Amino acid sequence: MEQVIAELVALNKKTDIIIGIMQKPENRFLKILEILGNAAGVVGLLAVIEIIRTWIIGG
Repeated sequence: MEQVIAELVALNKKTDIIIGIMQKPENRFLKILEILGNAAGVVGLLAVIEIIRTWIIGG
């Protein structure tokens, strides 16, 4: 039983470290790059949809 408790305490410490890393403030430059990448992805997806629409409608 004591071993299980010790393992749970160690796991709890590891999750606290992971949560601390995840809560770090992001670099502003990387956030801007992420937004630009998402925008480029959306534009690319819309272009593919337009191509497929053109094939279907034929115009």
